[in-house]
Amino acid sequence: DDLTASEIRETIEDAGFDCTIVSDERKAMKWSRFDVEGMTCSSCVRSIQMALGENAGVLQSSVSLSQNRATVAHDSSLASTDTVAQIISDAGF
Repeated sequence: DDLTASEIRETIEDAGFDCTIVSDERKAMKWSRFDVEGMTCSSCVRSIQMALGENAGVLQSSVSLSQNRATVAHDSSLASTDTVAQIISDAGF
């Protein structure tokens, strides 16, 4: 069962800590992994991370030069897997 934000707040407060619910949005978060070809240096990694960071639907990203891979957490209602792939492609990879 999923816990509500109120239930989590109550548990934290029961442990003796103050807690305020800042946001109770439930996003359609999805993790996707992409094989990325053409990266040769850390500048390539930064270029991809910057491009991903400009999209409001991208919540988190990790780009690995050694594995030629990008792992991206995205709100699928704002940025589909295809959209994320296109962002990487538009960055030149």
